[in-house]
Amino acid sequence: MATPRISNYDLAQDQARELFLTYDISPMVKKYGLFQDADFTYISFLGTGYRISRKTGLVERISGKTVSRANFEESLTIYDILCYAKKDASLSGEFCSVMQLEGIAKSSNPGGFMFSKFCRRLEGRTDALCKVCESLGGTPYPVGEVAYQIPLFDFLPIVLQFWDKDEDFPGQLMIKWDKNILQYMHFETTFYATGCLLHRIAEGMDGQ
Repeated sequence: MATPRISNYDLAQDQARELFLTYDISPMVKKYGLFQDADFTYISFLGTGYRISRKTGLVERISGKTVSRANFEESLTIYDILCYAKKDASLSGEFCSVMQLEGIAKSSNPGGFMFSKFCRRLEGRTDALCKVCESLGGTPYPVGEVAYQIPLFDFLPIVLQFWDKDEDFPGQLMIKWDKNILQYMHFETTFYATGCLLHRIAEGMDGQ
C-alpha cells in the first residue's frame, strides 16, 4: 500500500509547530491576557476559540463540543502572533492597506484586484455580508458601502470595506490593518490571516 502523500502545507505546518515549541510565549500570554491551564493555551481568533497544546504545539479549533485540527493559515497566524510580536507592540488606531505599511514597497493601487474573485461572491449580497461581519463581532466603520471593524483577535482589530458593483465599476473589497501590525506579525502572515477572514465570511454567507 502506498504511503499517503504529505502536502507541502502540512510539512510547513509541522515545521512551524516544532519551532513554536522552542519559544517562550509567556510574555505574550501575559500581554494579551490569555488563559492557560496545565495542558493548553487558549486564544480567540475571529470569534472562535482555539487551543494550543503546551506539550506538542498543535493548534485546535473549538466549536461547541467539537475539537478539530486548525488548518495551515489558522495555525501559522496564531503561532506568529504568539512568537513574533514585540513585547512593546502597541496599536496606532490608524488603518491602511498592507501595501501602505511602512517599509513595504508602495503600490499605486494598494490592494489592486487582489480580491476580485471574492468580490464576485459578495455582489448583490451586502445585507448578508453585514450579518456575517456582525456575527464576527464587527462594529460599523465610517467608509464603505459595507464597512466594519472586526476583531481578528480580541486585542487586534482589522477593517473590512466593500463597495458593491454598479453599472460603471466592479465590486471592490479592501482589508485594512493597523499601521503597527508589523510589530505583531510578519508581513506574509497578514495574508494568511486575510485568507482565514475571507473563508469565515464565505462560510457564514453560504449558511444564509
